[in-house]
Amino acid sequence: KKEKREKKERERKKNKKKRKKKKERKVRKEKEKKERKEKGTKEKERKGEEGSERGGEETVVLRVDAAGMARDGAVFTRSANGVWLVDAVPPRYLRLERGSGPVRFTLGR
Repeated sequence: KKEKREKKERERKKNKKKRKKKKERKVRKEKEKKERKEKGTKEKERKGEEGSERGGEETVVLRVDAAGMARDGAVFTRSANGVWLVDAVPPRYLRLERGSGPVRFTLGR
């Protein structure tokens, strides 16, 4: 009887430790989640104060006439991650896409 009681007591303590660790993990995960959310909110607020990383509030889409550039002798290269690159895009090869916001910048250097 004494051995059974001791065994049950050991099991109970072991289970209690497991539950405690599980609860601590849960609390830690919730805290990390809350911190990530707060960081994201702060980042959005910072961007709102400084302007967006793309330079303005409105999104403007420019279409590049790459085929026309190639016909006229522009040299394109491809980066290691598959992005097509060119040294410069003259303004005559750029077209404002329909539905874009107002253009608030000048083209050129």
